[in-house]
Parts: sequence; C-alpha cells; structure tokens
Amino acid sequence: MASPPSKSPKRATASRSRSAAPTRVSDRPHDRAAIPFVSPQLATATDAAPVGEQWFHELKFDGYRVLCRVQNGRVTLFTRSGQDWTDRFAAVATAAAKLALRDALIDGEVAILRSDGTTSFQALQNHLQEKAKGALIYFAFDLLFLDGVDLRPETLEERKAILADLLGQTPTGIIRYTDHIIGNGPAFFEKASAAGLEGIVSKQRDQPYRSGRSSSWLKTKALKRQEFVIGGFTEPEGARSGLGALLVGFFQGGGLSYAGKVGTGFTESSSIAIRRRLDGLLSDRSPFHSVVPQQGREIRWVKPRLVAEIAYGEMTADGKLRHPSFQGLREDKPAPEVVGEPQARDHGRKMDLTAVRAPAKQTAKAATDDRRLPPGVGQLAGVKLTHPERMLEAAARITKRDLANYYAVAAPYILPHLVGRPLSLVRCPEGMAGKCFFMKHAAFATPDLRRVMIKEKEEKGEYLIVDTITGLIGLAQMSVLEIHTWNSIEESLEMPDRVVFDFDPGPKAGWQDVLEGALLVKERVEQIGCTPFVKTTGGKGLHVVVPLTPNAGWDDCKMFSQLVSESIVKQHPKRFTTAMRKLGREDKILIDYFRNHRGSTSVSVYSPRARPGIPVSMPVSWNDLASFAPDRPFTLGSAAELLRNGYQDPWATYEASRVDLKGLILGGKPARVIGRRGSDA
Repeated sequence: MASPPSKSPKRATASRSRSAAPTRVSDRPHDRAAIPFVSPQLATATDAAPVGEQWFHELKFDGYRVLCRVQNGRVTLFTRSGQDWTDRFAAVATAAAKLALRDALIDGEVAILRSDGTTSFQALQNHLQEKAKGALIYFAFDLLFLDGVDLRPETLEERKAILADLLGQTPTGIIRYTDHIIGNGPAFFEKASAAGLEGIVSKQRDQPYRSGRSSSWLKTKALKRQEFVIGGFTEPEGARSGLGALLVGFFQGGGLSYAGKVGTGFTESSSIAIRRRLDGLLSDRSPFHSVVPQQGREIRWVKPRLVAEIAYGEMTADGKLRHPSFQGLREDKPAPEVVGEPQARDHGRKMDLTAVRAPAKQTAKAATDDRRLPPGVGQLAGVKLTHPERMLEAAARITKRDLANYYAVAAPYILPHLVGRPLSLVRCPEGMAGKCFFMKHAAFATPDLRRVMIKEKEEKGEYLIVDTITGLIGLAQMSVLEIHTWNSIEESLEMPDRVVFDFDPGPKAGWQDVLEGALLVKERVEQIGCTPFVKTTGGKGLHVVVPLTPNAGWDDCKMFSQLVSESIVKQHPKRFTTAMRKLGREDKILIDYFRNHRGSTSVSVYSPRARPGIPVSMPVSWNDLASFAPDRPFTLGSAAELLRNGYQDPWATYEASRVDLKGLILGGKPARVIGRRGSDA
C-alpha cells in the first residue's frame, strides 16, 4: 500500500482517542449472543474529496468487501450480500484465527497487493480463478462488535482506536489495520491519485456505523470503476474465442439501461469461462429497454443475471461508457442492486483533477491555470526563458514562448509518462532553420532536470530525467522539440514497464495498412490478456503501447514483441515486414519491435516533433482511430487548444491496465496463442 502523505495533511495517532474509547465501551452491557450478519455501510460517490477536520480519509482498495466474523474463535468471511466466502479466502481466515479474538466483527476489504503498492481487482480475480500468485491482504478499517459489545453506536474515531489496539499498525502480514489522515482530503486524494491508486474514502469521524449508503462516507475515485449488468454479448470474430464483446447496462426507471459494449480486458481463459456461463442464460429477446446498435456483429441476448466490474475513462451525458475494460465478474453483488451510482454534492472546494495526472515533486497547478507567457515576459513556472521570441518554426510562426506554453498546458498529461524515465532529446537551439541534433547523454541541461548514471556496454552514460513541471519548462528553454523515452524507469531499469510496436510505412505503403496493422496487434495482445493503447507518432506511422507491471526483463519483452510482430508478418507477408533494411520494403509496413531493446527509445506521448508545422504525438482512442489521417496531424497549436478545452484523455485507464508479462511468458501463453494464430493464417 502506498504510504500516505507525511507532512501537509495531519496524520492520525491512535493515542488521540484510545485512552477514552476502551473504558467507555467496557461500561456497556455485554451480550454473548451470536454476532449477526450486518449489511455494510456504503460510501456515496463524490467529485471532490471533502475538507475539514471532521473527516478521516483512507486509501480506497480495489478488491472484495468482506466482513470477518470471529465467533468463539471460529472465523467466517462474508461478502457484502451475506455469502460465505471463507473457503475462497482461506488464507485470510487462517490469519484471523490467530488474532486471539473470541468474538468480533471486523469490516474490511480483501485485495491483492501488487509489487508497485497498488491493489487490483483483476489480479484478485486471477488469484481466485487461476490460482495466480499475489499477496492476498485483508485491509481492516472498522470494528462493529467485540466481546459481546455492539460498537456500531460508537463514533468512527472510537471504533478505529480499538481496532488499532487489536491489530497493531505493522505494515506486514495478511491482516492489516487501515490507517487514515485527518482533514485535508483534496491533498490526500491528489497524492493517492499520483501514486496510481484507485482513490480515497472519506468518513466523518464522529458518526456511528450505519448499514447502507450514506453521506457520512464518501468515495472519490481517481480510476473510474463500476459494476454493470451483462445483458448480451457478440460472437467472436477472426481467431478470437469465447466472445467478442459484452453488452452491459444498469437498472434505472424499472428497466435495464444500455451503457455500451466492452470488448477489452479479457484473457483467453476468462473469455471462454464467461461464455460458458452466458450460454446458460440465453434469451430470445433483449433485456434492455433502450435500442442497442447492432454495428454489424451478431448479438446474443441473455437474462440479466451476471454482474461485471468495468473500468472506464468517462461516461457520456447519455450514459454510455468511453474506453471500457472488463475487470472481472462480481459474484458478491446481485444484479438487481446494480443501479447508476448516485453522486453526492460537492462537500469541499473543487479541485482541478487534471493536476492529479502529474505525480511530480512540484505541483502542476501552473500548467492547469491556462496562464500563457505574455509578450516580453521570459519566465514560466519559475524557469527563466532566454530569447522567448526566437522562432522555432517559421512557417507555423511557433516561438520558444509557444513551446513553453504548450509544455505548461500538457504537463498534467505528459509528466506521468516521463517521471523517473531516462530521456534522449532532439534540440534545435536556433530553431528548425538551424541545426537540430539528437542528444542521448546529458551534455547540457538546465538545473531543473535530474541526471542519472546508467551502465552501458562498456562504460556508464549520464542521462537526463524530467520529474517536475519546472523540468518540463526547462526543456523549452533548451529548445527541445522531441522527447524520447526508455521503456523502463530508473528504479526498475532492467524491467520494462511497457512494450512499444512502431508501425513505419514505406513510401509506397497505404495508410489503411498502417491502421489494419495496429488493429491486428491490438487483437493479438488482447487475446493474451494485455490492454493496448494507440497513439500517433507525429509522422506517418502509429505506436501501439502495452503497459506492463515491471517484472519481466528486456529479453522477455523483446521476445514477446517479436512473436506478435512476426505472427502478423506470417499472416500478411505482402503487407508487413520486420526487416529493417529499407530496400525491398517500399510498399510494406515495418513493424519495428526493436524499440523494446535495452537502451532503445521511442517518442513520448504528447511530445512535439521537429518537423514542419511541429506535429505532436497524441494518444487516440481505438474508436476514433479510423478518423485520424497523417496528412491532418495534431500540431503544437491544435494540441494545446484541445488540452485546454474539455479534453478527454483516451489513455485515462493506462495505469490501471498494467499486466505481468513475466507470468504470461512463464506460462507459455504468448507463444502458444500467437503461434496458433500464425499457423491458422
């Protein structure tokens, strides 16, 4: 679990309330009757974390809500709907039995704790269904009964103080006390979001425990996730197996409201397993009360009984999901309870959530205020610009000031893809009319950029890293028009956290082949269990990027990208190639998997390019990809305008989509799936 902030928000100390709470509780009459099942208290969704000293703020976990009952030393684990899941979480039950408790009812969440400190519902699903490895943790955050005493009427502060005394506050072990921060919710939410966590839960410290949803518990999500009911599915196409996409919705106004199709996030095994269950629920009519677009694929309707957890970027005004990804089936919640989540009113000052995207040492607020560098002023975000009026690209009338303004606006979006990552840069000190050069090592840099020594083949090289908005503006001062990044970050340098497929068309190749090549890679990696993202390169090609948990080595990642690329070439040898030599591939698309070699770089998402018009490498949603054409690229000006005006990030679920490639490779899955596809072609 990521560490809470240590300075600005005040950290709770158990001593503030422990001295009074146990004495007061002991005065209450004891009742040794069996502890009943209690419907848990639920949090109401809100757009902004509340402010004020009356609120406790906890990290939000991505797992199963579980009530742990200890009765005469015997442990039973209940889901939020009262199902007995003791056998499913046997390790938690065993650990709870060792707590030396006679009678207690604890409220908490069972989750898989990943190596990066985040929790993952999809990893928990894999643990349950496929016995995948992972640290199974029970995060305990409330105490409802203890030794015959009903603690629900007590305040949250008193209940948590007793729970802390029972469990201690050690950060190890299967059962862990969930600590909290007092007050300053927006700052805590900002830090949790920057760390890649799901969000926070805010609770009024002076309130009793109330079953059901209430405004005394609020949840602020950084990653949007919600349960949806499955009402149908499409048949798979091509070499896919199981199903093509799920049709999901939620109950509203007495019927099932259609929310969209979900076609990503499945592994091969989960797709087949879900299909088996859906086949038992087939129906001859649609369960949705609204019209569902057919979109050319055969749809099979099912009775609305199964509930799926879906991660998504945004929900449109008419209730449709954007960029949804399947996370797993929710067997702890009945379908009729899945309704559109109510939104609480704003309990505190509004926070610009775009600033959350930059996990930088210095806040990116300056980048979100939309304050442009005025004429005659040579400083932005504390960085002094020399010659801000210098023309970098004469035809488009782009100056160094324009470049600095773009970096300021783009900071919340680009910094998460730069922080901790070694860089190579293209500098144009005299603008594009002068000489531009590729700077691999840290020969020159402003003081706001960090330097790191990296071992190369025969010696060490010094590289630059941008961690802050001031460092990013410093790149403008250096007239950096291209930012190229490694596939790994400094703290896990030998374990890449992404794989990049670069589609480079020959001079006679068609753009449609580039699109189809990217879609073929998308299909391949999704069947293996990965979630791909696509972006323009600022040139004539595309990059398909697969986010990874940094666990596999360089050779593994290169092997994976090579297998995928060569399987496509084998299927379409006249259209695609992996041969780097330009002679003979004039009408083909090069699928360059060598971007995944140690030390290789690719242009960063949101980076400008040192080309006429200063195009920008921009993320694109798969749904919108067909509407993009390289002869109408995103430029520095159009990209800045887009980011300033209601921008919806197509890569909003990027961090939540990381997969452990090492686990897939050790299981032989990529070679098995891709190899089969190549032979079937």
